[in-house]
Amino acid sequence: MDWLLRLPPPERQAFVQFVRQHEEERTMTYITSYEEYVREELIAKGIEQGIEQGIHKGQERILLRQLERKFGMLPADLMAQVQALDSDDHMELAETLLDFTELADLTAWLVAHPPHPSEAPDAAAEPTVND
Repeated sequence: MDWLLRLPPPERQAFVQFVRQHEEERTMTYITSYEEYVREELIAKGIEQGIEQGIHKGQERILLRQLERKFGMLPADLMAQVQALDSDDHMELAETLLDFTELADLTAWLVAHPPHPSEAPDAAAEPTVND
């Protein structure tokens, strides 16, 4: 600006104030009501997924403790198979294990109920605007 017109001190101060205010307004982000709605929806879905994952992990921990109490330390491959089950299968196994008499019963149950990794909460897709 100075190369075009040199302002006297009072006007220069007013001009600097105007430029600063304009720069501050430009850097403020404006969120439309739609963007705010989408943001709230994504946060709500994230919270819901977090709750589901927490429930799933809790079921898994209890189920593994029950199995270890009944059969002792589980082989790593069986433990991994139990951990890969979805919540519905955790609940079914928790009931069914009461009838198990040996570790082979657990192995047979796991063969008959293979895990569905796409349905487990850990594998859930991230929320999108279209969900």
